[in-house]
Order: sequence, then structure tokens, then C-alpha cells
Amino acid sequence: MTEKRLSSDSDWTLVEKEKSDLEKLENNFKNFQKKLRRRLLRWKRKVVFLNMK
Repeated sequence: MTEKRLSSDSDWTLVEKEKSDLEKLENNFKNFQKKLRRRLLRWKRKVVFLNMK
């Protein structure tokens, strides 16, 4: 019984770590998307500006 419980605790620890890793990945992806949007907006502004000349 003890071995089974240790295994279970270990499994839960892994699940929590994976959950934490997933949250970090999601945050990194969201931040990356924000960066890309800002860059795209800057490029669009530059294109509009250059087309006006």
C-alpha cells in the first residue's frame, strides 16, 4: 500500500509540474503573439508612410 501511495504522490507531483509548464508555455505564447502584433503594426505604419511619399 505504501508503494502505491508514493507512486500516486509522485504522479501528482508530475501532473502539477506539467500543469505549471503548460501555463508557462501559454504565457510565453501570448507574449510572443503580442510582440508579433506590435511588430506587424509598426510595419504597417511604415508601409503606409512610405506609400504616402
